[in-house]
Amino acid sequence: MNFRKDPDSLKRTLCAAMGLVLVFIVFRPFFHAQFLSLDDPQYITQNPLLGAFSWHAVRRIWGNFYFGQYQPLVHLTYLLERHLLGNDPFVYRFTNILLHAANTGLVYVWISRLTKSRLTGILTALLFGLHPLRVESVAWLSARKDVLFGFFYLLGMNAYLAYLRCGRKRDYLFAGIFFFLSLLSKAALAVTWPLAAVMVDGYEGRWREKGAWLEKIPFFFLASIFIFIIFSAARSFPLIVLPAHSFVAFRVACSCSAILLYAGKMLCPVRLSAVYAWPLGWQMEAAAVFLSLLLLGLAYAVRRLPPSSRRNIFFGLGIFLTGILPALHLFAAGQTMFAADRYTYIASIGLSYLAALGGVWLFSIGRRFFFVCSVTVAAGIFALGVLTWQRTAAWKDNGVFWTDVLAKCPLFIDGYLNRGDYFVEQKDEDKALKDYAAGLAMTSRFFAAEEAAEAGGFSERQGWSDDPFLQNESFFIKDVDPRSRFLVRMALARAFKGDDVASAALLKKASDYFDGIGYFPKDISLQSYLLMGFLKQAAGDRQEAEIFYRKAWEIYPPYATVFKNRAYFYIAIGRPGEAVEMLRGLQVNTMGVIPFAAHGDDFDARR
Repeated sequence: MNFRKDPDSLKRTLCAAMGLVLVFIVFRPFFHAQFLSLDDPQYITQNPLLGAFSWHAVRRIWGNFYFGQYQPLVHLTYLLERHLLGNDPFVYRFTNILLHAANTGLVYVWISRLTKSRLTGILTALLFGLHPLRVESVAWLSARKDVLFGFFYLLGMNAYLAYLRCGRKRDYLFAGIFFFLSLLSKAALAVTWPLAAVMVDGYEGRWREKGAWLEKIPFFFLASIFIFIIFSAARSFPLIVLPAHSFVAFRVACSCSAILLYAGKMLCPVRLSAVYAWPLGWQMEAAAVFLSLLLLGLAYAVRRLPPSSRRNIFFGLGIFLTGILPALHLFAAGQTMFAADRYTYIASIGLSYLAALGGVWLFSIGRRFFFVCSVTVAAGIFALGVLTWQRTAAWKDNGVFWTDVLAKCPLFIDGYLNRGDYFVEQKDEDKALKDYAAGLAMTSRFFAAEEAAEAGGFSERQGWSDDPFLQNESFFIKDVDPRSRFLVRMALARAFKGDDVASAALLKKASDYFDGIGYFPKDISLQSYLLMGFLKQAAGDRQEAEIFYRKAWEIYPPYATVFKNRAYFYIAIGRPGEAVEMLRGLQVNTMGVIPFAAHGDDFDARR
C-alpha cells in the first residue's frame, strides 16, 4: 500500500488503528479473567479433540461433529494455541480480543468504502466495537466462533465490495473463499452472508440487474449445503430437540419479542445477561402486535423520504434483520435459549450504521455548533466504553459470572449448580450448600407448576403460558431429573464437611430421581463414584465399593486420589498385591487437575 499515492489509505489505516487501541482499552478487565464452567471445559480444557498436535488430531477435527455443531476452524485455533503457547486462559483471551479489534477495523473499512464517508465508517466501527453487546462474544472464551466467523464474514464483505467497484474476478473469488471459511467457523450465522451481499447490491442500486442475482447462485448453493450440515449436526447430539416448539404462532411471537429485545439492548445496553428468561405469553403477544404496528408505521414514513434516505434505512435494517434471522426461533435448530447477546455480533452492524448516520446528520446541521456536537457524540461513545468496561468485569471468574447471571435471571437453575461448584472449589461448603438448596427449591417449583398445568390441560409444546416456570422449562435438561443433580452435589459437599451420614442419605434420595451417576460432568461423576465407594467400604459392602472405585478410575485414570483410595481398599480387604500395584501407579500418575475433584484429597485427610 503506497500512502503517498493514496492519502486516503493512510487516513483509513490510522482510523482503524485508533479503533484497535480503543477496543483493547475497554476490554482490559478481561485480561485477568479465568476459564468459566459455561462450556469452557467442553470446548477448551477437556475437549477430546484437543489432544497432542498431529495430523490425526486435525483429521478428527475436520471429520466429526462436536456438541451438535460443525466448527472445525474454531477447534483448530484452540489446538494451535494449546500446542504453541500452552493451555493458559490469557492466550485464548488475547486471540479473542485481537480478532474483535480486527473486526472493528474491517467494519470501518467496509462502511467507509461503501458510503464513501470516513466519518460514517468511524462512527459505525466505534459503535460496533465498543458496544457492551460485544462483551459476550469476546469475553467468553467458548464464543471464539463469533469473533472468528465475523472476521471471515467481514473480509468477504470487503472483497465483494471491491469486486463491485473494480470488477476484478479475483475479488469475487476471495469473497467466496472468505464466506466458506466463515461457514467453517459458525455456519449457523454465517449462512446469512449472501443476504448481506444482496443488501450491498441494493445500496449500490443493483437489485434490478439480472447479473447481480446470478452472481449470488454459488453463494446461496454453498449456504444451502451448510444448512443441511447444521441440522445434521444438531440431530447428532441427543440433548438437542428439533424443533423446540411446533406451534407456528409461538415461534413468530417469540421471534418478535427477540427482535425487540435486541433492538432495545442496542439502544439502551443495561441489565445485559448471559441468560435471558423466556417472555410470558401475554408479553410475546404484545411484542408481535407492537412490532407489526412499528413496521407498518416505518414503511409509511419511509415512503415520504428521499431515495438516498430510503436506501440507507433499507441497508441498515436489512443487515440487522438478515443477520439476526438464524438466531430467531423461526428456524432455530433445537435452540433452547430465548436470546443471547452473541447472536447480534454481525447483525448489530446494521443498527450501528443507522445510529452513525444520525451522528453524521447531527454534525451536518450543527456546523455552527461543531464543538457541542462533537462533545455530544464523544460522550455517547465514551458512555458505551464505560458500560463495556463494567460488563467485561462480570466475566472475571465463575463466582462473579454466575452471581451476575442469577441476579438477572433467577430462574436459571444451572446458575445455582455452577456457583455452588465454584464455592466447593474454594472450599466454602456452607455457601455451596445454600446455592444447592436454593436450586433444589427452584426445581420443586418448576415441577409443581408443570403438574398444575397438566391437570388443567396445558400442553408443553404449545408454548403459551403466563407462568414464568412453565415458560422457562427449556432450562431443564430433559434426560435427567434436575433434583438428582442438586442432591448429588449436596452429598459431596456434606462429605467434604465430614458428615457421612447426611451424605449417604442425600445420595440415596438422589437415586430416587436418577439411576446412576455417569451423566454428570467428568469431575462430578468421578467424585461421586469415589464417595460412593468410600461409603460402601465403610458400610462393609466390599463388592459394591470395588465397583465404584473401578468406575472412578475409568473416568480419569491419572487422578492420584483414585489410586490412593483403591490402594487403601485393597489393604483393608487383605489384597496387598493389588494395593502395591495401585501405589506403583500412584508414583507415575500424580495428576489431580480436575478442579472439583481436586477437593477429593480431603477424603484421605479424614482417614
